[in-house]
Amino acid sequence: MGMASRKVLVVDDERTVKRLLEFGFTRAGYEIVTAADSAEGLELARTACPDYIMLNLATPRTAGCEMLHAVKADPATAGIPVVLVTDFGRDDDIFQGWLAGVSAYITNPVNVEDLSTLLQRIESYRNAA
Repeated sequence: MGMASRKVLVVDDERTVKRLLEFGFTRAGYEIVTAADSAEGLELARTACPDYIMLNLATPRTAGCEMLHAVKADPATAGIPVVLVTDFGRDDDIFQGWLAGVSAYITNPVNVEDLSTLLQRIESYRNAA
């Protein structure tokens, strides 16, 4: 058996997006945990110990900004890299994310191969640090 599977927490209230990501991530060898809103996302960030968090700021029910700040403020979760999923051209999302310590961002619709490459890049930066 190879390297232990990496766990990704996806916080998004779009069922289709979650299904697409679940399919793509599973095929790429990741384990996926999903949350429909920020309260569930925060709880899972603390209990499921994900390696990455994918957070969509644009979905109405996620309250993404609040969750992002809460994750980064909690010593138990502050070290988890957060990838922001943003609608193309939403510069305010990107700006908010960088301010709060987001590791990277990717635009909708999410391409799982691009995302997998992005996570590998984050991983190699972390290992080099």
